[in-house]
Amino acid sequence: MISFQRLGSLSRRTAWIPLFTDTAALIYHICVFFAFYFLKIYPLFFFNVASISLFTLLIYLIPRTKRYVASYMLAVFEVVGHQILADYLIGTSCGFHFLILIIGFLPFIIFEKRLGTATLVAFPTMILFIILEIYTLPGIYIVGPAVIRIFKIVNVVFSIITIFLMLFIFATIVLDTETQMQEKNHNLESEIEMAAIIQQNFFKQDTAAIKDYQISCYSRPMSGVSGDIYDFYSSKGKLDGFGIFDVSGHGISSGLVTMLVKNIIQQEFYKMQDYELWEIMNKINDRIIDEKGNIENYLTGILVRPKGEDKLELVCAGHPVPIVYRKKTNKCEFLPQGISSMGAIGISGFPVFYKSMDIDFSEGDEIIFYTDGIIEVTNEENDQFGKIRLLDAVMDIVDEDVNTQVTYIAKEVLKFCGKKPPKDDITFVILKK
Repeated sequence: MISFQRLGSLSRRTAWIPLFTDTAALIYHICVFFAFYFLKIYPLFFFNVASISLFTLLIYLIPRTKRYVASYMLAVFEVVGHQILADYLIGTSCGFHFLILIIGFLPFIIFEKRLGTATLVAFPTMILFIILEIYTLPGIYIVGPAVIRIFKIVNVVFSIITIFLMLFIFATIVLDTETQMQEKNHNLESEIEMAAIIQQNFFKQDTAAIKDYQISCYSRPMSGVSGDIYDFYSSKGKLDGFGIFDVSGHGISSGLVTMLVKNIIQQEFYKMQDYELWEIMNKINDRIIDEKGNIENYLTGILVRPKGEDKLELVCAGHPVPIVYRKKTNKCEFLPQGISSMGAIGISGFPVFYKSMDIDFSEGDEIIFYTDGIIEVTNEENDQFGKIRLLDAVMDIVDEDVNTQVTYIAKEVLKFCGKKPPKDDITFVILKK
């Protein structure tokens, strides 16, 4: 029995198909061996003795030597030589030159990673096929029309059966491989769903107990596991600080990095409460570089904490600047780009310069943090949502409660996307005094 599951790999197909063709050739040559003996065409009879010996030897040696290309080339030379000799001895009317064409093009299926070898076999056999089809030889031995017809029928039937078996095998291989891939995809999707649940539980936090602030958040991973992090630091109902970070890349790898850096950021934030935020960000950068090792992901982010009654201290590490709404003036605007300082987080050997800034933040004011996934999302015409549309969406709904605002902004983004799915994680957070 043939294990089609085992034939699903390139190496096993390369190993098995020369063996299959040599076995088919052996059966064919045994048949014509007797035919030429009874017809007394002894040159072809003895040639078939040599051919039977060759293919028997190849069938024995192929599994042991694993010299698949060399064994197949010997088979090609035998088929070509057999056809030319048959044309010379009994005439072109007995030959079936498509055998040469078939065996010349099979290497493109067998040796998928040896296209040079396949071309080397296919090109001369194609030329030879054309030549043999054009020229007519009468043949040295005279055979009757019935014998010629039988030879043609045998050649055609044998070739069709061989081609049919090859196509059947490859169709079965493709079907089996597709089934395996579907099973693997299903398993992978299940694992991603489980990883997403673990990540969500790991990041879950209750902001309802935080006094003096209204908080609402939205996060939509691109592929189950998110590379975006937002984290509130609080104690006894008091907001100590907030961080939003975006890990480069997508999927499971960036999701795992978020779980590493979340602990580092939280630990350093609390450990260095007496330091300015830019110093905390420097320390976070150093620790992430040390602890992530050879992992190539980096991240951008913002750290913010209340400073006195009506101010926030904020430091930005290469992250999109937040939007601030002032209740008194009813103005909504982006913070100045200059607060971005210089440099992302976690890039070894890359100089960084982080700078803290203080911003006024009174009762009724809001600050909207977001990752670049929201402004870089594109619609079916490849237009970006952009900062202006985000600012307009915030201004449209700024008078409502923060939960209503978050729902409205998310709907505006998804409506803009249409049928085109986002290509990055989308996260935004509204913090209202």
